[in-house]
Amino acid sequence: MAKVKVFKSCEECPIIFLAKRNPESEDETWTQLFALGRDWCQNQAGDKARKIFDEALNLAEDLASVKDKRVNHIKATIWTCIGTLSLCGQIQPGAIENLRRGEGQFSLDGDKYSHGVALYALGVYYSTQQEWREVRRFYERSLSVLANAGNGEDTSELREQVKIRNRSARDKWMEKEVGKMPNFAPPSSSKSNRQFATLEFLPVFGQIPAGDPRPIPDRITGYVETDHIMINDKPHKVIGSDGTKLRLNFSPEVSYIVLPIHGDSMNNAGIDDGDYVILRVRASGLPLQPETGDVVAAALSDEPEVTLKRFRREEKKIILEPVSLNPEHKERSFEVRTEFSIPFRIVGVYVATLKLL
Repeated sequence: MAKVKVFKSCEECPIIFLAKRNPESEDETWTQLFALGRDWCQNQAGDKARKIFDEALNLAEDLASVKDKRVNHIKATIWTCIGTLSLCGQIQPGAIENLRRGEGQFSLDGDKYSHGVALYALGVYYSTQQEWREVRRFYERSLSVLANAGNGEDTSELREQVKIRNRSARDKWMEKEVGKMPNFAPPSSSKSNRQFATLEFLPVFGQIPAGDPRPIPDRITGYVETDHIMINDKPHKVIGSDGTKLRLNFSPEVSYIVLPIHGDSMNNAGIDDGDYVILRVRASGLPLQPETGDVVAAALSDEPEVTLKRFRREEKKIILEPVSLNPEHKERSFEVRTEFSIPFRIVGVYVATLKLL
């Protein structure tokens, strides 16, 4: 069977996190089976672990009626372990079904620690499928559940592991998935300032003969222009913030990406749910240096999302401010420790909006 490697060590595996907090059980055989399955998993013997967990599941079926909460909890643990084997190197049929069954039962039981582990396992599963939007959704749910575990439950180790993976998923989502991104806005502070624009994106150089050779033209005589762009077979109008012509200047250091909009955090700036924005990014990997008044896409270290807001520098502070009719959206202020430092990563700078015709 196909092998996958998604954990740097067994200590990151959901099965080990479940083993650190054994399910309540008075049955010694169950406890021994669970420990044996865990050990086989640590030894990367997924096929043997699966046989042990199957035996434990059969035992759970015989322990008591299906309505017994203790037995249902044991079943949920085993379902999660069986599903997790696909993440530990041994792909098993029905992995996602077992993970979902375990997560659902833990949720019903009210066991927040185990529920958080199951959500974490689902996130890791979807990372093997490179479905980054689902990955982040399950990681964020896991963090939310674990934050409310209560009862003196120590979830710090597990939460730290989920946070690390969530940040990584956020970056991969930006690079590959290019999913819907909240909180994007143009520099305009009013919908009335929106203008339809012409996009210039390829330079035209002089003439080149089809006959005798001539020197390569070095003077730009014009640009290839368009006033709309097709996205998913639908025409979108180019909307500029401060002019009717927008020029994309491609170079080895600079490139552009288009991202869809989701949410209302910039609805007072003329950006609506379903619009698209063009962002200028650094192809070379060097950091962008925005100026006050620019609108930037920022990856905040304490949040899984990337947000685009107006960039403003004030003395020893940097402020990211939304432009929204929704009062729930607040500006964020960050301390600047050195003259040129920015306390978050700038992903891109806003260029234009694309709105469905």
